[in-house]
Amino acid sequence: MNRLISALHLRNKILIPTVVLIALGMAISATFSHFKSKQMLKDSIGDNIRQIATSTARNLDSWIKGRSLDVATWSQQRIFQSAIPDTFMGKSARKATSQQLGNLKASYGYYENICQATLEGDIVAAADSAVVGKDNVRQSDFFQKA
Repeated sequence: MNRLISALHLRNKILIPTVVLIALGMAISATFSHFKSKQMLKDSIGDNIRQIATSTARNLDSWIKGRSLDVATWSQQRIFQSAIPDTFMGKSARKATSQQLGNLKASYGYYENICQATLEGDIVAAADSAVVGKDNVRQSDFFQKA
């Protein structure tokens, strides 16, 4: 071993340890950079997911408030109020109410069906007339909450 070292020229005696130290330094630097960037990437992705979730929650909240406002506004309209009583006038208003609900469903485009029910839960008018007089929503959670 001593013979090998003594056979090396001065240039090689300096060059080999320098190259080894540079390679070792680069390996340590690359390893540190890898773990640091990995953690930063995880943090960035987590922040993006939180921002998207917050934005989506706000959009859904706004959409639900808008639909609640729609229902509140519709409930104040005379045509919908006149369809509730179980009288001759109420029964005659139900056809026009169903037609109006069908128009609203077509205009909005995201309702599957829009129905009007009595306090007993009987559906008296709907955009889809097939459910009128056949469904009762009294036991439904949404009707109980309303």
